[in-house]
Amino acid sequence: MNSHQPVFPDSKMATHMPFLDGETLVFCRADNFIEKTFGQGASFPKEADRVPTNRSFLYRPWKLAFCAWKNGHARSIQTGLPVAAIECSPAIYRENGKIFLSFISGTPSDGTLHYRLYTSSGPTLEELEPARPISNQTALYGFVSAVHICRGKGNELELLEKESGKILRVTTDFQGISRVTFLSEEPQKLLITGVDKARNYRTALHDLTTQQTWDLCSEGNLYKSTVHGETVVFAHKLAGKENRELRHGQYTLSPSSLQITHR
Repeated sequence: MNSHQPVFPDSKMATHMPFLDGETLVFCRADNFIEKTFGQGASFPKEADRVPTNRSFLYRPWKLAFCAWKNGHARSIQTGLPVAAIECSPAIYRENGKIFLSFISGTPSDGTLHYRLYTSSGPTLEELEPARPISNQTALYGFVSAVHICRGKGNELELLEKESGKILRVTTDFQGISRVTFLSEEPQKLLITGVDKARNYRTALHDLTTQQTWDLCSEGNLYKSTVHGETVVFAHKLAGKENRELRHGQYTLSPSSLQITHR
């Protein structure tokens, strides 16, 4: 029997990419698909459906939301980005009485979707400043924690240590990385979801300090997950395109065969 339970059992919306700090759950959610025409060389969500005419695609415009953990009452996060933008992979940390939000957004520009790392802050998630990109550098995954600014694409992520200004480049032997985030309790530990050589999705927990790596294990695939204490929240795939729901439960760790190098 699967012990994982839906976070929002009565929700009709798709939910995805959670981050939990024990007090607050942030995630992305979407209802209907939208159709948009892009120019040559556009980058699209890999599950997007191409429309046969022109260069039109159907995709979910994921938007950020949050709720008090185990409260179940989800509220939208206003980022100030266009309706057609994709907002995903949120993360938060708290410092000096403020909450800091980071996320990846694909925003329409010059006939394409330009993915960058965005940040915002404010006294609460309902009182945030308009989100701004860290830079124009492309970032398909990443985050900002109290310790690091992380950006990456392909199979390598770059971690800028905020205090020292040192840059650490981390490479895995995943065939591709889908998401990287951190543990709110221990920001030196990363959760990395990627596709392995057998073309299966796996999520690994990697300690930047000790360079130890573990596989996140439970029933099923703990896809693009977040961990706090003994709880894991992850995106469970349902029937249909880009259709996922957040589930939560327990997990275990086992030594990983994933090769991760630092330089």
